[in-house]
Amino acid sequence: MRKKDKRIPPETSLDRYDWTKATRGRYSARFRRSAHVVLLSSDLWRYFGSDEAVEQALKLLVQASSLASRRRHFARRSRRATNLRRPRALAR
Repeated sequence: MRKKDKRIPPETSLDRYDWTKATRGRYSARFRRSAHVVLLSSDLWRYFGSDEAVEQALKLLVQASSLASRRRHFARRSRRATNLRRPRALAR
């Protein structure tokens, strides 16, 4: 009789693990909530070249738009405040 081969599979092999209690799609709902996929056309991809560059450019765009909206808000607010401070009779 031959002995059974009791070699341990290498670390990279999935045969090393016990999959009897595994559940399919256990974290799929969490993944759907947090992950978003955006497809870029090839002509835009030439300008960026990597997903990190695209992400950085989008973050800069969001920061610039929020700064621009703040400036508009403060400009409107200051005009309104100056109009409220001066009575019309004294403004002439």
